[in-house]
Amino acid sequence: MQTAEAARSTIADYMQLPDDGPRYELIEGELLMAPAPNLFHQRIAFNLTLILGNYVEKKRIGKLFFAPFDVIFDEHNVLQPDIIFFSNARASALTKAGASGAPDLAIEILSLGAEKRDRVLKRKVFARSGVEELWLVQPVKQRIEIYRLRENPEQPLQSLRAGEKFQSPLFPGLTIALTDVFAD
Repeated sequence: MQTAEAARSTIADYMQLPDDGPRYELIEGELLMAPAPNLFHQRIAFNLTLILGNYVEKKRIGKLFFAPFDVIFDEHNVLQPDIIFFSNARASALTKAGASGAPDLAIEILSLGAEKRDRVLKRKVFARSGVEELWLVQPVKQRIEIYRLRENPEQPLQSLRAGEKFQSPLFPGLTIALTDVFAD
């Protein structure tokens, strides 16, 4: 006797959710509530948005957004990365409601209780959808893992610790210091 596979949720189900507080993501057909960000998470998101946003605006190389912002990858995956960057080359993915297509960069600030979701499930969606880079930010350890998903979606290209600096080919000439990312 065969067991019926559980019905997978779709983008249509996701779009019918009430906009009354909790944030949800649709990951591999499963509706998952996103945890509320804590103070440190918000501070890191603000710092990264400032660092990257100022650079992006000055150089006019694309658009930077932060959650909540729907990114539709396919019928069963609508994610809300903490920060997303779309280069001018990918600007056609932007819509009035969010985006329909992969950004160049997705940044996830890891939260307790959602780390596996960000580190494993979402990374797989990002990789197969054409996201160039993924940054996984670990607030407690003050570390950032940089993935170049087209090169190797399973292993970070860099694993940076507090006090280190890095550059990304997405932002030529910009050096990012982890002390600035994790500043109070």
